[in-house]
Amino acid sequence: MKNLVSKNQNASCYINIILKTTVHVSYDKANNEQYEKMFIDHGLLNLKPEPISGEQIASEIESLEKLRHKSGEANERYNHLIDIFKVLEFTSETLGLFIDNFDCLVKHVETVFTDEQKIAKFVVVNDISIGSILSENFLADSVKDYQGNTTSDKLQIILGKLLTCSLPNPDTFSEENISVKLLPSVTSVTLAKDNKFIKFADQMKNI
Repeated sequence: MKNLVSKNQNASCYINIILKTTVHVSYDKANNEQYEKMFIDHGLLNLKPEPISGEQIASEIESLEKLRHKSGEANERYNHLIDIFKVLEFTSETLGLFIDNFDCLVKHVETVFTDEQKIAKFVVVNDISIGSILSENFLADSVKDYQGNTTSDKLQIILGKLLTCSLPNPDTFSEENISVKLLPSVTSVTLAKDNKFIKFADQMKNI
């Protein structure tokens, strides 16, 4: 499983989250293929949750260093990226987070027509277990100074800054001249001592 930010794979507790992504898929209206069904049947929208790239953020921060003094927009973007980079360092060095397991559910919501295109809207839900090297109590104590009323609220804000998702086979869309827009959002966070996927599998064994 791909790491979130930590190389450590030994979890003391888990953060179980739901990452809900609105997906807009646009393609030529003249194409009569049943793409909406095909996308689901072939797993082309089975999104993979993954962390933002620290290297990419650091590179953009460097490119904005001089521009931020000349442009309010550049300065705002610079401060936003600095905040994300600090959170990334915190989750890596202090919380030791990593994506341990995830599942995916895709639902077609609607298809609308413009003058030249079809735009299909999907909702993709990733159920994710994220491991932490800290126990529940230490994890809660570590995030106590962050924004949010509860530990779950704080973690939702933190993970909302760090988590994104990607298409399993993006080349398939580009080859067919299909554009895809992803809008991910962390909608639920709970703390647990066990990985919910392993716990469910153990429960099924005992039935």
